[in-house]
Amino acid sequence: MSDFEEYIKNKNPEDYVVLSTMYANQAMSELYPDQFEVWQHQGAEIELLKAQLSLQRDRNKALEIELTSSRNYGDKLNERIRKVSWLLGNNGFERTIKNCLKILRGEHE
Repeated sequence: MSDFEEYIKNKNPEDYVVLSTMYANQAMSELYPDQFEVWQHQGAEIELLKAQLSLQRDRNKALEIELTSSRNYGDKLNERIRKVSWLLGNNGFERTIKNCLKILRGEHE
């Protein structure tokens, strides 16, 4: 039994019994052509909405990954800034510059 036939059976149980007995060789879609056309149109709209929802979920997932990556990069930069700040306060000028360059290049990691 198709979904449409199940729908007709639940919506019009008495009619369904009578029609399926009288027209045993015909599908409900032939007996209810207008309702079947609406049924198909709604099904197509539902499939389109499902595809749009799936695409939006994929976009959201990509944005979450990008956001996590940006946060991680920001954390690394903050750590480098902290190390440079510490060096500026605790070392001689020449040594501080060399260490700052190493930190900024990521050579300290």
